[in-house]
Amino acid sequence: MYKKAANCYRVQEFDKHMRNLSIASENGAYKKLLDADPTRWARCKCPIHRYEFMTSNCAECLNGRLRWARRLPVCTLLECVRTLVGQWFHDRRRDALARTHVLTKMAATKVLKSVDEGQTMNVQPISATKFKVTHGMKHYTVDLVGRKCSCLVFNLDLIPCPHAAATISKVNKHVYSYVWSFYTTENLRGIYSGEVMAIAHPDDWDVPFGPHLEVVSVALCALVVNKQVTTEPHVPKTFPSCKFLKLVVAMLTKR
Repeated sequence: MYKKAANCYRVQEFDKHMRNLSIASENGAYKKLLDADPTRWARCKCPIHRYEFMTSNCAECLNGRLRWARRLPVCTLLECVRTLVGQWFHDRRRDALARTHVLTKMAATKVLKSVDEGQTMNVQPISATKFKVTHGMKHYTVDLVGRKCSCLVFNLDLIPCPHAAATISKVNKHVYSYVWSFYTTENLRGIYSGEVMAIAHPDDWDVPFGPHLEVVSVALCALVVNKQVTTEPHVPKTFPSCKFLKLVVAMLTKR
């Protein structure tokens, strides 16, 4: 029931699933989900587009992959992050360059499914831009100019739903032209066109040096050493980080 509530597109369906969950919940799951704020986990409650909503999944994926590296020293952890992100960019850039379809694999699969399901639907014009789509005993309204459908799938995913696909076919338009440009292969190539460069050896760094930078570099070195020392058992703290940071801020302020 939680997955149904999280993935549904309409608020009415969300309320229905949440009511069922409140009845079946015995360990306070219903209250915990409400306390977690549905705008953070429910599709129909999310105030922004789905492509922005999906970025939280990427962050969770990165946290999971770096679970084993969290106990490493800070510099080693950063190098693990750089290596992992660099490999991801390389693999996805290679796949994007090799793809010849105008849409990404995920978007193309959804569009094809919508076209197949829309073939059995009946489309009737309401105006020059709005259409009534009948599927079984249910009726939906599609607005091609506003790129909206009363099922809200077209509105939120920005990919034609089966009702929109049936309408687009009715007016002899190409369904790909109604897919948001974010899902194009060209845009995917642009996303992964960047390069994650390796970090040079500290001896090769060209870093300007001055009074302010000297204080900051000493502070960073102290914090790194303090972090590494305190992670080892039975080793006393070498640098009181809070007091040291206050000292650094005071020195920078005086300058």
